[in-house]
Amino acid sequence: MVFSWWGYVKCRRRIEGLFILNGVSSSVGVLLLLAFTAFICYSVNNQGLSNRADVEPLEQLQRYLTDDALKSTIQSQHPINRLQCGSWPDTYAILHRDILAGRAAQRYAIIRSRNEWENGLADRIASSVTIFFYALLTNRAFQYDWEGPTSLWATLNSDYIDWRYTGWDAGNSTMTMDYVAEHNNESEYNSFFVQQDLTFIGGEAHTVIWHADHAAVYHAFNNPHLKLRLTELGLKQDTAFACLFDFLYRPTDQVVQALRPYLPALLDPLAVKIGIQIRVGDWQLVNSSRYIIHPQNHPWLFQHFFDCAADIEEEAFFLAAVASNQAATAKTDAKPAAAAPPPLRAVWYLLTDMLEVRLAFKRKYPNRVLVDDQAEIQHTVKDKAATNQSFVQAVGELWAFSLTDYHIITKKSGFGKVGAMVSAKTRKHIFTIYYPMQVFNIMGSGGPAFDNRKVVTMWQRPRQCGREFADSLDFVCSDFTGI
Repeated sequence: MVFSWWGYVKCRRRIEGLFILNGVSSSVGVLLLLAFTAFICYSVNNQGLSNRADVEPLEQLQRYLTDDALKSTIQSQHPINRLQCGSWPDTYAILHRDILAGRAAQRYAIIRSRNEWENGLADRIASSVTIFFYALLTNRAFQYDWEGPTSLWATLNSDYIDWRYTGWDAGNSTMTMDYVAEHNNESEYNSFFVQQDLTFIGGEAHTVIWHADHAAVYHAFNNPHLKLRLTELGLKQDTAFACLFDFLYRPTDQVVQALRPYLPALLDPLAVKIGIQIRVGDWQLVNSSRYIIHPQNHPWLFQHFFDCAADIEEEAFFLAAVASNQAATAKTDAKPAAAAPPPLRAVWYLLTDMLEVRLAFKRKYPNRVLVDDQAEIQHTVKDKAATNQSFVQAVGELWAFSLTDYHIITKKSGFGKVGAMVSAKTRKHIFTIYYPMQVFNIMGSGGPAFDNRKVVTMWQRPRQCGREFADSLDFVCSDFTGI
């Protein structure tokens, strides 16, 4: 590899700015650290870590993962199998079975999703996890009254309970909690989880039916009424959503097979995996002909998502190389320190609701972008002609997004956020891109003119995407429909 002077300079800037010179004041110390920095950066850059042309293309990785190995690897990635979720899963599963069999007090918590509410897959999933959270805290059997063109159970089901609502008569002792967004009572709904004693909501009613499309698990951990109960359950604020999701929803074989070509790369332990979720908007999936601005003709408008991914990748490889160099030169009892192998490749897993954007960036970054460019993209609720294939695709991509290491997501969208939270990384890993969807939500000749260049400038304003600039979970979970 030819030595890159610019790569060396960027390395120097990064290591000096991030941590090496932090707190060093003496001139001798600065000179020594500058020399050390120069050595590391020369070594890192001269090793060619940013030029991995000899690494096999992503498409060739799948032959290394047999079906048995794939199944085992997926099992190991399930949050309950890799996180400290507490002992409640088995205990609650027994209670749930006893309630359904009539061996325990008949107490139910049902979430109901209706097509006329037009809440999408991610909103439904996130709100159902929240209502299950309520069921767990109140010792009720959770069930999901799902209405949609396709079956959720056929794509995501539980290894622990059967949560399908079968239409039985809930009886007279029923309370309905109507909190869909269109009724504009979100603050009252949130207060149940954040301020009130949630365990008393529903009182003595045998059945509590929830109409909801907001999530509130994360901020419930700030509720003083729930602290003791949550501690007893063994749930933790930053991983609770992932644990609850995993209890209810694991991908079926149908979903896994649909994602089979992409899973080897997403499960590759020697890859830096960066998820990119671009939501153009529901409107363009349903009736884009009514709008005068067509983003499919301007894919460059989304370049800043990929600039962010490039920054994350560069830092990930840089830090791995620094650690490798330090381990190689360190001596402990005259033996080199063991070091984790540096990553060999980068994977940018792209989710977006516009096929043209998938195609454009697959062409631009053929050795980076992993994307289904044959996808049948439909809104699984608003599009009355939505097919089972498109639903399996949507469910699979939402789950697969959780397998990535870093997550670049669209503000005002729940799809990427759900996958990012299910990943439950122990470090900050989410980067929100501000995307004012009203840029494209412009009607034809009778609507407002597309004159406001400030809006476009704000949209494309670059953000810093190094690890230290990742968004806090407080910020992520407060945005849009919560978590």
